[in-house]
Amino acid sequence: MNINTKYIYRLGHQPEFGANEFKFLTGFDPEFYNHNYLFSNQDLAVNKTGALVFKAEIITTTSRDQANFKNFLTDNLKKAFELFPAKKIGIALPNSELNEKQIILMAKTIGYKKINLLSPGKEPTIGNFINTANWLIALELENNWVLARVTEFSNQEFWSLLDQQLPITDMKRGVINLKLARTLMNFTDSKKIWDPFCGVGRNLIAGIDLKKEFIASDISPECLPEAIKNYNFSLDFYPNDQDQAKLKDIFEADITTLNSDNTGLFNDFSISTEGYLGHNFTNKPTFKEMQQELKKITSLWQLALKNFETLKITEIVTCLPFYYYQKEYVKVELDNLLTDTKYKYQLFINSKKSLFYRRKDSFVGHQVIKLKLVVD
Repeated sequence: MNINTKYIYRLGHQPEFGANEFKFLTGFDPEFYNHNYLFSNQDLAVNKTGALVFKAEIITTTSRDQANFKNFLTDNLKKAFELFPAKKIGIALPNSELNEKQIILMAKTIGYKKINLLSPGKEPTIGNFINTANWLIALELENNWVLARVTEFSNQEFWSLLDQQLPITDMKRGVINLKLARTLMNFTDSKKIWDPFCGVGRNLIAGIDLKKEFIASDISPECLPEAIKNYNFSLDFYPNDQDQAKLKDIFEADITTLNSDNTGLFNDFSISTEGYLGHNFTNKPTFKEMQQELKKITSLWQLALKNFETLKITEIVTCLPFYYYQKEYVKVELDNLLTDTKYKYQLFINSKKSLFYRRKDSFVGHQVIKLKLVVD
């Protein structure tokens, strides 16, 4: 594991999505990532992401073969104080090798006046960060001790609060939360986004501060006023000093028949959408029902992709449904999806064609893909 980097990023509950979001935003693979942390020399504003929790600047790393934790922490708390002198400090510890009295005495001897300690294994949240601006986090990673200073938090509570307060909500059937929708938005390069399965507008809401212009459509006309209501509410919910994307147009459309654009509406737009999850089963579907649904979804997207190609949509990020059956994924066959189109899969980290997301106990999950139009 390479930890000779400048930054540590704390990954959220979907680490693979966070690592790929990092790659799409920076243009670089992480030096290393696991289920908790990502290491890189690239500087990224975590508040522009959906799947990164905080950024910390590494102060030092030491092999566990060279020092025990007490000596490591004593020496490097001094180094941290010299680099970033402060009267008040928060400290997160990886384990309980040292008790609270030992840590406080150590920190006060160095020069800190007030010390906030988290329980071993706990990490600071944005709430801790608001109350104490300076946080040090000590980590035990493989055979290394790492001490880092947290420099930025993503306001993840903002998205949870917005999710709860939306005038029209739709969290049934495993619908993605706003943080994951935000990550999908960051998988796109364009600043102009079309969501052809807009529903109640959740995917657009997640990117108001990330993109410049939106268009939205849905086959269900009843969704459109609900999406507008949610969108307008969210504009006021965001801080007023942020640049906010404009909703250029919203309209009823069936993507299997939408194959012409005489107005130039779709020029320079990419697609970012949660897509269509298929039939809303109230009970767990049988294997045959799963296969039937996926066959319908495959046919829908084969027609849609031909139309998107005609509309010159060069980039598509979407979700295909999958089912979890007898510990296996029942999913769309990706090789069949791109029949007779010029779209190609843009691979994720580790050369994966797709990423998988499923909420606990949900019948259906999301298989995320990214497509690029290959222009002759």
